[in-house]
Amino acid sequence: MKFTSSLKLKLIYVFRINDAAHRGCLKVGEATCDNDNVFGLAPNSKALNESAKKRINQYTQTAGIAYDLLYTELTIYNSRKGLCSFNDKEVHSVLERSGIRKKIFDTETKPMSGSSPTLKPSSGQLQP
Repeated sequence: MKFTSSLKLKLIYVFRINDAAHRGCLKVGEATCDNDNVFGLAPNSKALNESAKKRINQYTQTAGIAYDLLYTELTIYNSRKGLCSFNDKEVHSVLERSGIRKKIFDTETKPMSGSSPTLKPSSGQLQP
C-alpha cells in the first residue's frame, strides 16, 4: 500500500496587471503547489511559478487580463520553534502595517525597494 499525504504545500505569489487602472499596484495571493519536493522548490522555481499561474489564471483568464508574475515562494520556513508556515493574510497584514494600502497593494504610496521583499511574519516587518 502506498501512503499519499493529503497535505499540499502552499506558496505566496506576487503579480501585477499592466494597465492604467492598476499602475503601481501589486496583488499578493496564495496557491497550492502540486509538487511535494520541498528541497527543490527555490523561490521563483519553475514548479512554483506554474502553480501560481494556474491559480492566477482561475480568476484572470476569463476576463482576458494579462499579468506579470513577479515572485513566488513557499510559505514554510525553519525557525527556532521548528518548521513554521505563513499565509497571504499575514503578508497582507505586514504590508498594511508598513503603510502599503490593501487589496491590490498600492506600491506608489510606499514603494517596495528593489526586488520582492522577504517576509517572515514572526518579525512583522518587510526585509529587502
